Amino acid sequence: MATASPTALDRRIRERGFTFVELMVVIALASIAVLVTILRLDGMTAKTRLSAAARKIASKVEWVRGQSAAKARDLQIEFDLDNARYRVVIPPRPGLHRKASDKEEWGALRWNYLPEEIRFTDIQFAVTGSSRAQTDIATSGIRTVEFSPNGSSPSFMVHIKSTSIASARRNEYSIEVNGFTGTASAMLGNKQFAAVREYHEIQ
Repeated sequence: MATASPTALDRRIRERGFTFVELMVVIALASIAVLVTILRLDGMTAKTRLSAAARKIASKVEWVRGQSAAKARDLQIEFDLDNARYRVVIPPRPGLHRKASDKEEWGALRWNYLPEEIRFTDIQFAVTGSSRAQTDIATSGIRTVEFSPNGSSPSFMVHIKSTSIASARRNEYSIEVNGFTGTASAMLGNKQFAAVREYHEIQ
């Protein structure tokens, strides 16, 4: 049985070693690519969650406004700024006693929670004079927005922020509600009412 010469054996070992090193390089590059993809997807997911949370609030506001007008009765939305949640409240009709049997006439619906990494920054209400602007911004506690039987409400703006997004230009959304038309718009960034903006520029 012929045996391979030392030169041929060394060549085979070198070829096998090169193939192994090449395989390790490919695995390393694939791992880096997967890691980068995961990081990018995670960032996109955080942005998607923030955008979805803002649009959900806007949709809820428009739904409550529509229900208020359709049923010709007062409705409310409570924003719990400290616990990152909000809910619809049905106040009792004037003269109605709060009885357990009147569940459809009054009460509160279940809380809607923001995603874990998203919180309320503040809620502000539009005012006619800039001198009152500062007192109409709440950063904590529960603020209630009332919708009248015709569907109108005060104009207000809600700000939400994500702690998972590093970019200060992309980690916050503003939900602006026009009290007269009832339309709610979700916008990227920290937007403010003109009266509030003017007040801070004067100071």
